[in-house]
Amino acid sequence: MLAELDEDELLAVLPPLVEVAGRVVPELLARLESPQRPLRQASAIVLGIARDRRAIDPLTALLGSEPTPVWVDVARALGNFGPRVVGPLCALLRGAAPEAKEGLGQRVARTFAELVVSDGDAPGGAGRLAVENLLEVADPTVSSAARRALATLADVRGEARGTGGAADDREIRRFSTRAYEAITTPELDADGDIEVVGDD
Repeated sequence: MLAELDEDELLAVLPPLVEVAGRVVPELLARLESPQRPLRQASAIVLGIARDRRAIDPLTALLGSEPTPVWVDVARALGNFGPRVVGPLCALLRGAAPEAKEGLGQRVARTFAELVVSDGDAPGGAGRLAVENLLEVADPTVSSAARRALATLADVRGEARGTGGAADDREIRRFSTRAYEAITTPELDADGDIEVVGDD
């Protein structure tokens, strides 16, 4: 049914979908391969909130293959899983073709930064330690991604998702912002209007 919904309808079903996400993980994983960008994006966001281990490998693969800025939401989703994504991300980098390593390294660096930020960015926190431990690994693509992640924490933490970039990019970031608002503020509908409940 999700494939038949327009963007506003998809945003409206995200809060209840998050509530049952653990029971529909296989269906959400299948939607990561949808030709419809909003459906891939919404599925990645919900899977990141659900934090079901079955999503780590498919999200990691999507991080490397996503042709649109939806990869930023995939990075954020993976960051929510904590240090357990470090291994799959390093494997993704190590297995990349030489000509793809630079671009993929930027995506993995963003994911490492999201991991640290989602963990609270505290000195000695598990996320920060996991990324700091990568600074000295022998593989220069991995250590470079870790360095880049730590250098961009302030940008990732303070980023205004939904602004800047080309028109298509702005639309993708806008959808992301609206999705997180719909999920974290369920009393607001997808358009941001206040829903009147009761007489108070």
